[in-house]
Amino acid sequence: KDAIERKLSHKMVLFYSNRRPEDAPYLAELEILRQQNPNLTLVATMTEPEKSAQVWKGETGIINQAMIRKYVSDLERPIYYIAGLSEMVAAMKSLLSTLGIDEANVRAEDFSAVKMQIMTLMPGSWRNYAIPAAISIVVILFIFIHVGATISLYNTALLQNISYLTLGFIVVIFAVKIFAVVKLKHHLTQKRK
Repeated sequence: KDAIERKLSHKMVLFYSNRRPEDAPYLAELEILRQQNPNLTLVATMTEPEKSAQVWKGETGIINQAMIRKYVSDLERPIYYIAGLSEMVAAMKSLLSTLGIDEANVRAEDFSAVKMQIMTLMPGSWRNYAIPAAISIVVILFIFIHVGATISLYNTALLQNISYLTLGFIVVIFAVKIFAVVKLKHHLTQKRK
């Protein structure tokens, strides 16, 4: 987008690998950008097109030496930018190294699978985060309840001689015991079924 807005004249080749077209976020947007900028070559490749419900007529297979040589005439001149999952970034760095590309001409940013799904907002990715999000919310609520209960207990006349740390420890032990009883009850209920 920046190259289009600034009307940059340098050539760009974007290799974009996915399993299937339906797994390729922003593919339609990238195609529009390619149409708007004659200096951009979009090389979208699918590694599992046979598993797609859509017909794929573009490149297939992983990005390899032959594919790069097909679209990049002078391999030593460009600056290479790699972004993706950690394993893919490592594989692309290795591939460029075997092509004789100087490491100084390679820039890379790798993402964990979680970060990639969040960034691309792939359908269904929210399901992968529902449990961690729920746990995080419960932990935050537990902290607020713990602090509130501890302050309330501390402010009562009976417990002013007990330290805040001791009160906190008592509240934590009490919460753990309640959790253990609930977990045991659930376990016994499941066993009976």
